[in-house]
Amino acid sequence: MPFFCIGEVCRNDRSNGCVTSFYEGFANVTQSSSGTLLCAQGCAVSGTNTSGFIEAFKMASDAETVVFLGGLDLRWESEDRDRPNIRLPDIQVDLIQKLSKINPRIVLILMHGGMVGLDDVLDHVEAIVSIGYPGPYAGEVLPRALSGLEQRAWGKLTMTWYRNSITEDLNMLDFEMTRSPGRTYRYYRGNPHFRFGSGLNPLTTFTLQDVALEATNCFEGSGSEGSCGRAVLSVLVTNTGRKEADEVTIAYFAPLDIPEAEPAWQLREQVFGFERIHLNSGESTKVSFSIQGNETFQLADASGNLVTFPGRYQLVVSNGLDWVEKTIEIHGHNNIIRWVKLEDDIVHSQATA
Repeated sequence: MPFFCIGEVCRNDRSNGCVTSFYEGFANVTQSSSGTLLCAQGCAVSGTNTSGFIEAFKMASDAETVVFLGGLDLRWESEDRDRPNIRLPDIQVDLIQKLSKINPRIVLILMHGGMVGLDDVLDHVEAIVSIGYPGPYAGEVLPRALSGLEQRAWGKLTMTWYRNSITEDLNMLDFEMTRSPGRTYRYYRGNPHFRFGSGLNPLTTFTLQDVALEATNCFEGSGSEGSCGRAVLSVLVTNTGRKEADEVTIAYFAPLDIPEAEPAWQLREQVFGFERIHLNSGESTKVSFSIQGNETFQLADASGNLVTFPGRYQLVVSNGLDWVEKTIEIHGHNNIIRWVKLEDDIVHSQATA
């Protein structure tokens, strides 16, 4: 895959000669561990030229693990170019499927901007690493991370990874978020390959345990005007593996009682907080998320006003694998946090409906 940059990356060197390539990065790691690095181009990002397949097959047969660097480039997606579908280019799919018959231990590294459909390759690889379009240190950091030499390199997916058929399931000219099957993690009710917030740490394993939900109930007329109670949701995160590493926990809420006349009833979940922590092997720590009704549960009503609806809300804290669920209830009337500005001379804020 080529390296793209804007501006000067290397001081007084527009050729970017200071940038470590992926090949150089893997060579440094394998050399330090007395391993052997085999390299073959295999194929271009796209096209029909399969002349490099034979060399790739031979390398795969001799290797313990195959690291496949693939994905997209600016010829496939950019500010002025939209993809007709989300599929991985055909030639990469063809090569991955054939390589898996020779050596099934394939780690697929995806470089991309938009999400990539994995229908055709998911059953042919053992692991997938999404690195977006990385910066100039990727060639050094990625090989070290895959080798367990970087403890803070791993995170969670920042988008929902749909199946290839999503471009047929949705009208791509209709941007109504709630229309079936819904768009983004907030409204999508289909079965994606991976949900927003998914992601494993290859160095170790983590568990989540319920600790407590401490809440001050909110009743009509209680507290200061506009207040809808406070709560703290806490979970215990434990590193149950053998390596120190980072873990990310994400807190979501979902309304359970909003009337169907309000578009917000279709909300599947919405993030209201996240924390990244570093734990040694066997170490545990409590992670807490603060909740305030008229700040945390802000949703749009049918008129476009930003509102906190009364009723029950499901709270979920997840690391993409385990989750803790709680339910909290807000009492009272709809609390309007911010009105839609309909006329220049009408501005309302912190009013109660």
